[in-house]
Amino acid sequence: MAQSLTVQTARSNLHAALVAGVSQPYTPKSFPKLVFGETVTADLYLVDDSNGYDTRSGATGYTPRLSVTLDDQTPKDGTFTISNGDDSYIVSGAGTTAANGQYDLIETQFNNHPVWQYSNNGTLYFIRRETHGEHNVWHIVQADSATQTPANLYLYSDGNAGSGPNLTGWTVDDDGAADAPTLTLLIATTSLLDYDASSTEIEAALNALHNNQGPGYSTVSVDKFGNGAFSVRFDELGVQELLTADVSAIRPISSVSVSRIVSGNATKHEEQLILINADALVQTTSGVEITNGWTVTIDATGTEILRAITAAQGDISENFTIEIVEDSTQRVDVVAKGPVILLADH
Repeated sequence: MAQSLTVQTARSNLHAALVAGVSQPYTPKSFPKLVFGETVTADLYLVDDSNGYDTRSGATGYTPRLSVTLDDQTPKDGTFTISNGDDSYIVSGAGTTAANGQYDLIETQFNNHPVWQYSNNGTLYFIRRETHGEHNVWHIVQADSATQTPANLYLYSDGNAGSGPNLTGWTVDDDGAADAPTLTLLIATTSLLDYDASSTEIEAALNALHNNQGPGYSTVSVDKFGNGAFSVRFDELGVQELLTADVSAIRPISSVSVSRIVSGNATKHEEQLILINADALVQTTSGVEITNGWTVTIDATGTEILRAITAAQGDISENFTIEIVEDSTQRVDVVAKGPVILLADH
């Protein structure tokens, strides 16, 4: 028999929003205990202060989500790295051997596209996209500058007019020698950072990228708000590529989000927020519509629960959250929160 979950959406206190039922919309109720290894089916309903169903309850266009998370979602162990996009290419296997080497992204653009540069004993080679005639594709050229038109030598072409060069599929151009090269992508990545790295350590690691020029060729300053939460402010004006982070070695198992707090422009310094949070122990992201509600499945069999119970050596108390997502806008409304008991066994 399915459990019943009823949420009083008119309550401002989310921790008191779970109630006994539609006929008892003001009587508090605890979230049912979950036992590791079990899967629970529950009927979820929303009620409002008019003693009736919330108009969203079971309505097409709305999706329920339920999660159980650790009481403290901050990193507890391990390391992470931060990267700054697609910054360099290794060109190898070119018959024109002088063109083989590491091409680094430079600030100069050519025909409104990025340019990568390699210097071989003072002779400059570039990966750039040309937008004229038969050269409307990505090329490896030898030129005196990134914007010299035409280039001195057109060595290789990938036949691709996309936003970036291909790694394979290159052919010999007018001035190149067989064989055509292949490209390997390099991403500028910091040294390993401890889960509790200080703002000074994170800042130093980022500013060491690009031969101490910083991510995006801009030095940065870092403010830390807690383990796994810090902002990065770029010293150069203008828009910056979003940073990325690898948190696969962080424990408990976590995910990372990167967002712009301030979008850079000609007069503003960009600032980005990096957040590392432990993954949910239980995650339900959909429901089956029933009359005035949804049937949801709560799966308590995941390895994340097992790790948490093992670490605690027994039953644990964590937090549940119930959200309603408006499908058309992806607007998320948190309708209930509170404690939940996870049992190691019956």
